[in-house]
Amino acid sequence: MRWVSADDRELRFWGETVVGRGHAGIVIDHRTVSAQHARVSYFDDSWRIRDLGSRNGTFVDGHRLEVGPWRRLEAGSRVELGGAPVFRVADVGAPTMHAHSEQGVIALPVDGVLALPSSDAPEVLVMESDDGYVMERDGQQLPIVDGAEIEAGGERWRIVLGGFDAGLYETQPTAPERDVRAARFTFIESMEIGLVRLDIACEDGLVSISGRSFIVVLLHLARARLSDRSQAKDERQCGWRSRRDVLSALRITPEKLNLDLHRARRVLSAEGVRAVDALIERRRDSGMMRLGPGDVTICPPADHPLDDAEGA
Repeated sequence: MRWVSADDRELRFWGETVVGRGHAGIVIDHRTVSAQHARVSYFDDSWRIRDLGSRNGTFVDGHRLEVGPWRRLEAGSRVELGGAPVFRVADVGAPTMHAHSEQGVIALPVDGVLALPSSDAPEVLVMESDDGYVMERDGQQLPIVDGAEIEAGGERWRIVLGGFDAGLYETQPTAPERDVRAARFTFIESMEIGLVRLDIACEDGLVSISGRSFIVVLLHLARARLSDRSQAKDERQCGWRSRRDVLSALRITPEKLNLDLHRARRVLSAEGVRAVDALIERRRDSGMMRLGPGDVTICPPADHPLDDAEGA
C-alpha cells in the first residue's frame, strides 16, 4: 500500500506498522502526531487502520475514528493524523513479504522483520540483508528464498517474499549516513544496577535509548569487542563470542536472546537507523557472534540513575 501527501512525501507499507512521532515503524515528525498514533495492517484481503488513542485523532475521509476499531482503507481515501499534512491512499496492493501457516494463519512483518510464530515469541526471524533475504534461528543466519517452508511454533510456514523491493518499506526520511555500520555506539552505565543508556551517534543526529533489556546484550558484546582490542588482537577477530557463552554470561534463555535482538532491530529501525541486520554479525558455521559496529565506547557508571527505565 502507498500513501502520498500534497508535498510529494510517499509512505509505503508492506506489513503491520505503527505510524507515529516516536517509537514507530513509520515516523511523521509533526507536533500534533502522537508517539504511537495509529496502526496499519493487512487482513481479510484489505488494508485497515485503527487509532491507538491519539490525542488529536485519526481521520479517514473526514471522519474521526473511534479508538480501537479497524477502518478499511480504499484507493483514494484521505488519511489525516492529527494536524499533519493529509495523505491520500494511492494504491492498496497486497503486501509482499509474509508467511502462511498450515492452519491458514497469515503472519506479516513488523518494522521490517517477519517473526515466526509471532513477534512476542520469535523462534525464526526473516529479514532483508545486503545480500538478499536471510533467516535467523538459534543464532544462525542462512539465506532464504521465496516459497521456502520452515517449522516454527509447532507449525509449518510457507515464506512468501514475492518481488519485494528494498524501497517498499520506509521510515522517516534519513540521510545515508544514518547507517548502523557507520554509527558510534556509546554505552552509559548507571549506579543503579541494570540501567544502561545507549547513545547512537550518526552524522545527522543522535539516537538515545534507555531502559531496554536488549541494551544489556549489546553492552556484553561491546565489552567483548573492547577487551579483545585491548589485547591488540586483529580487529577482524575482536569481539567474537559463542552463543552459548553469551547465554551463560547473561543467564538468559535462547528465546530471551532472540527476543532481545529482535526488539533491538525494531527499535533502531523505528528511530530511522538503517541496515539493522548488521547490528549483530554471525559466523554461520561456528555459532559465533559479535556486535557489528566497531566504534564503541563504554562510559563508567554515573552518580545518578538513568531516566525512562522500563521493563524487559
